[in-house]
Amino acid sequence: MTRSGTARRGTARRGTTRGATTAVIALAAAALAARKLLVVLTVAGSSMEPAYRSGDRLLMLRRPLGRAPDGTVLVLRGPLGAQGSEPGEGAAASLIVKRLGAGPGRPVPGVVLTAVGASPGAVVPPGLLVALADSPAGTDSRTWGYLTEDTVVGTVVCRLGRATAGHA
Repeated sequence: MTRSGTARRGTARRGTTRGATTAVIALAAAALAARKLLVVLTVAGSSMEPAYRSGDRLLMLRRPLGRAPDGTVLVLRGPLGAQGSEPGEGAAASLIVKRLGAGPGRPVPGVVLTAVGASPGAVVPPGLLVALADSPAGTDSRTWGYLTEDTVVGTVVCRLGRATAGHA
């Protein structure tokens, strides 16, 4: 074999190694991005029954509300007080799961008209939203009123199953 043949073979190997290294780096970057965007949550409580029960694990995609359709399952910063205000100092913040009842510019659901001080046919003002529990006994915009879009942490992508013992 000639010298030029040997050089070509060496170049091909280096190119393959570089390609593999680039692929590993790209895969690691994608995994890190997914880790920041995707979060596994465990439901605690019954406000979203029957769709989600206490102990269900949910996959959440971190993202703003955007143009999510009504009915989208949201993850919100909480606990929330009257009119969606954050708790007082020293209170532990947590995440809560509710369904989008109506986003900005859409009709206010009848069940929250009194809580938000709106008349039938009114629309949700810009920057605000209505969040509803699936269970009639759950706490939601019927108590809190409108919530601001910045309380949205993300949306539920899917239910992963039940949490196993010791992994709450």
